Amino acid sequence: TVDGKLVAGWPLEGISIGSGLWNHYGNPAGSQPVSILNGRGSVIITWARQQIYARGTVPNPVELRAQRVDGDGTMPWGEGGILIHTFAARRYDQAVAVDGMGGAYVFWLDDRAPGVYAQHITEAGRLLWPADGMPVAPTPIMGLGRPAAVPDGAHGAIVAWPGTSGGRTGVFAARVTPGGSLPWRGIGEVFHAGSSQLDELRMVPARAGGAVLAWRASQTGANDRILAQRVDHAGRREWAESAVTVCAAIGTRDHLALASDRRGGAYLAWLDSRPAF
Repeated sequence: TVDGKLVAGWPLEGISIGSGLWNHYGNPAGSQPVSILNGRGSVIITWARQQIYARGTVPNPVELRAQRVDGDGTMPWGEGGILIHTFAARRYDQAVAVDGMGGAYVFWLDDRAPGVYAQHITEAGRLLWPADGMPVAPTPIMGLGRPAAVPDGAHGAIVAWPGTSGGRTGVFAARVTPGGSLPWRGIGEVFHAGSSQLDELRMVPARAGGAVLAWRASQTGANDRILAQRVDHAGRREWAESAVTVCAAIGTRDHLALASDRRGGAYLAWLDSRPAF
């Protein structure tokens, strides 16, 4: 609570949102939890669950699950939550965005082409799209990095990811509507990276249903750069034709953080190898 006390109904040891399975070595088996407030006093949590496997064997595939936890600690979606995706042989690296109606969109990396999939969950825990999700990327993506997602202000969401599509490496994005359509045309390229490697992708909502994105671009033997771009509700780039260079100083950058300034811009912070930093 605001005065630092535990809310009634919450035990001192916390609550279990679902089975937390561990592997033979006593390590977490790929939980990857991601949580987000649903705007109605609850939190929606997603995580990957992997079965226990024997020493020396290949890890079993993992499933992606979600749970809603209300303010009093109750879990309306039942014990173990709901199943989002049955199994995968890779990390989901999921991203979550609220839909403005108490539910959420879940985006993840998938073994299946084109590589980025999504599911829309209602506040009641009902899956609105096909079982195991629907593809979001318009073309197959190679070298996928972790996606980022934000609400689009119209009960939909914007999702972005780094990767390579059609021989072009860069940052790509798509907007999804509550019904599962993808209004943006083309490959959704936000930034063309050339020979640079991209990671640390971050995104926050911007005015009028757009988004501000930031990421790190690196090359062997060159300084790391922090770049940013804003896209509008239609997917058009609003800043420099390529991207705004936030930092191109000598050295390396890491652990990028991004926060909206609520005026259409954003604040960026990162760890820096320069001695003064």
